Amino acid sequence: MKINERFTYRVIDIIKNAIDEVNGNEVLFLGRLDSDGIISLVEVGARGDENSVPAIFPHMIKGDVVIHNHPSGILKPSEQDLNVASMLGNDGIGFYIINNSVDKVYAVVEPIKIKERVTLDNLSHYIKPGGSLNKIDRNYEYREAQANLLDDVTFALNHDCVLAAEAGTGVGKSFAYLIPALKWAEENDDRIVISTGTINLQQQLVDKDIPLAKKILNSKVKTVLVKGRGNYVCHKRFYSALEEDSLFRDENDPLNLIREWIKNSKTGTISDLNFLPPKDLWSSICSETDTCTGIKCAYFNKCFSMKARKEASTAGIIVVNHHLLFADLAMRLEGAGFEGSAVLPPFYKIIFDEAHNIEDSATSFFSDKYNKYSLIKYLNRLYGRKMGKRYGSLYKLEKLFNDPSIISDVDPIIEEIKRNAESLDQLCLDFTSGNSLHIEGEITESLTYGILNPSLKLQKSILDLSDKLSELLDLVDEDFQDYDAFIESSRLKRKFESFSTFFEKFRSYTEYRDDIFWVEKGTTSKGDVFINYTITPIDISELMNKAVFEPYSSVICTSATLTVNNSFNFWKKRVGIQHVITERVQEKIYESPFKYDERVFLGVPVDAPLPTEDGYIDFIKDYIKKILDITNGSGLLLFTSYHILREVYENVKPFLDSKGITCYKQGEDDRSRLLNNFKEDISSVLFATESFWEGVDSPGETLKVVVITKLPFRVPSDPIIKARMDRCKEKGGNPFMEISIPDAVTRLKQGFGRLMRRNRDWGLVFLLDSRCIKMRYGSIFLNSLPQCNFYADKGMSILGDSKEFLEKGVMFE
Repeated sequence: MKINERFTYRVIDIIKNAIDEVNGNEVLFLGRLDSDGIISLVEVGARGDENSVPAIFPHMIKGDVVIHNHPSGILKPSEQDLNVASMLGNDGIGFYIINNSVDKVYAVVEPIKIKERVTLDNLSHYIKPGGSLNKIDRNYEYREAQANLLDDVTFALNHDCVLAAEAGTGVGKSFAYLIPALKWAEENDDRIVISTGTINLQQQLVDKDIPLAKKILNSKVKTVLVKGRGNYVCHKRFYSALEEDSLFRDENDPLNLIREWIKNSKTGTISDLNFLPPKDLWSSICSETDTCTGIKCAYFNKCFSMKARKEASTAGIIVVNHHLLFADLAMRLEGAGFEGSAVLPPFYKIIFDEAHNIEDSATSFFSDKYNKYSLIKYLNRLYGRKMGKRYGSLYKLEKLFNDPSIISDVDPIIEEIKRNAESLDQLCLDFTSGNSLHIEGEITESLTYGILNPSLKLQKSILDLSDKLSELLDLVDEDFQDYDAFIESSRLKRKFESFSTFFEKFRSYTEYRDDIFWVEKGTTSKGDVFINYTITPIDISELMNKAVFEPYSSVICTSATLTVNNSFNFWKKRVGIQHVITERVQEKIYESPFKYDERVFLGVPVDAPLPTEDGYIDFIKDYIKKILDITNGSGLLLFTSYHILREVYENVKPFLDSKGITCYKQGEDDRSRLLNNFKEDISSVLFATESFWEGVDSPGETLKVVVITKLPFRVPSDPIIKARMDRCKEKGGNPFMEISIPDAVTRLKQGFGRLMRRNRDWGLVFLLDSRCIKMRYGSIFLNSLPQCNFYADKGMSILGDSKEFLEKGVMFE
């Protein structure tokens, strides 16, 4: 390759001088291309010796080039070169090798050429009558709201807008954002991330909607579903686990089965296994960030997680869930930056589907957490014993020490940490009586004894381990510091330091007025009790602005439930859109094409006792029997409390059994299996709580009635809800009206939305909470629902009306 076709003469001189200054040793340069594709700017990034140079890449962005010289004059890339080049190439960064005379160059990876941005023309003709969708879909039905949403998504992509789009059920929002997203990715060689709240929607997008959208556009854009690292097996951790108990494993042990599977699996994901491994086993062999040694790993070229990341780096559309996206955004805020790779490759536009869930997802990832099992997991990875056999990264370093017995000093420190972690949990459990607790206010004697002092004791023992690790790692010769076990031990040391920092902050809770400090009891699959300690931001809106709305040019947020009483204000305030300049924000409501006013009966028995009054539980037991007798089952019963669900289930089930109606109860089986059984058994009834208020899609005869037993207010004792309500009150607000009601309205709309999933669906919704009629705030709930055949009357009268509606309903079939 001709050198002057790659570098300007000025840059060649700069590089020559820099190499001469270090006597011909290796130098790493960071180059930037001009409009002609020639490197016209260059700076020194790092200097090394005659054999190597540190691979440091600050401020690199797509289109830049990393250059380094081979003093030998042989430009063939080494295996290390290829690994680095692969990593950089995933971010669109080039990788060149030059000789010391700077008259030869070998381009291992070409940088991505940044094209001029192409704005999209009107695209709604693809889904209008006579368009591509009409020609290839036999069930085609034109929806004006869908075309309008598609136009608005296109506008948001073209003009770098934040679009808040409430699209009622049946609008067809997936195609409305997929068509412009695919077109944008193709025309601009750009990447868009589509984030969803549920696995069901992810699978629908990847298996059905995206292939059809690509067919509509005749698009070749690569689309990839990206899963979290915990879904992939890690070769290094797997073979370590295999070695740890090799003498005590029988032939049918899951590890042996996985050993055969790992040889042939193309994806290495848990979903690719033909059996479900024990949770504890999978957590010990899956890929994870904290102990990953990247290109230094002996299994780097086989790594399933890395292969998946490489696939994502060449995709124009990446589908993720909110959980994974916020893991990526949290890393970027913590220092990974927005130009390179973090969990995901770099991207510049985001589409949030099921956007009503993003506050909860963001809150989770902007929180700091600790429990004793997470600590013990990392301790065991550092240095552990099983049936007399030693294992762990520190044990693997033993041979590098002049006196190998020195690592035995770590044993008593680890045992002390485990004792202190156990003691902290027990004292905290006694202090809280097993209840969730918001740590606030003055420091009391019981709080000091129950949490603060024992957490200080644990923190000190963790610091002792960190100090000991520093001492041991300092003894390792520089020649071995790229050894896999050294890198992992160093990373574990930083992890222990982060635990120490967590407790330092937790014990200083009075100094952090913008965070919620709380503890909550957890239980393992074996029934063992432990405590989760969490630090959560009271308000995530500013973090959301910094992580999402500022760095990303276009952000489209869509869901069927973003407004309260036809206003986006509550949701916007919760997720940080109020910080975005007004001119950049678009707000639109797209009405459902479903004929709720004809096809849905909404009944509220006004003589139902209030949920706080005596007789409420007995009323709903009796009334549910009457409803299901009329519908012959085919019902989804939604509760806000599992305790009440269980009591009602035990009372109603014998009645339904006598009618030959099958009952399913949340918790008695796997969620997906429960839903499948419910869908297949047309007359069955499903008793469910919070997680089933959304994501249940049972169209047709399987679901003829949804019974909402109570308005879904969150429990005010929940530490996060309580802290946020207290802060609202401190600022002179009304927490009930500003937080409780809007949140409950959003959840009610989700529960109500379970009935109508297709335009041919119809049926009954009963709301057994008369507060929506008797209380002044009740109208906010009712006004937020679609206009239906609404009946508010005595219970027996409404049952008669519902029976009449069902009899007439045959016209809808």
